[in-house]
Amino acid sequence: MSASMPSISDSRLSIKRFETVDKRFEILLEEMSRRFEAVDKRFEAIDKRFEGLTRRIDRFMMWSYATTLTVGGLVVTILKLWP
Repeated sequence: MSASMPSISDSRLSIKRFETVDKRFEILLEEMSRRFEAVDKRFEAIDKRFEGLTRRIDRFMMWSYATTLTVGGLVVTILKLWP
C-alpha cells in the first residue's frame, strides 16, 4: 500500500469520527432547543407581568386625571361662589 491511498481502517475511523461529531451536533441542537424554549417561557412570563403593570399604570393615570379635574372644578366653583 502506498502512503497516499487511505486504507480501509482509515476510512472506517473517519466514518466513526464523523458519526461521533454528528451525534455531538445533534445533542447540542437538542440542548439549544430546550434552552430556547426555557427562554421563551421566561419572556412570556415577563410579557404577562408588563401587561399587568401597564393596566395598573393606565388605571392610576385615569384616577389621577379624574381627581385633578374634580379638585380643579371644586376650586373654581368655590372661588366663583365666594363673596
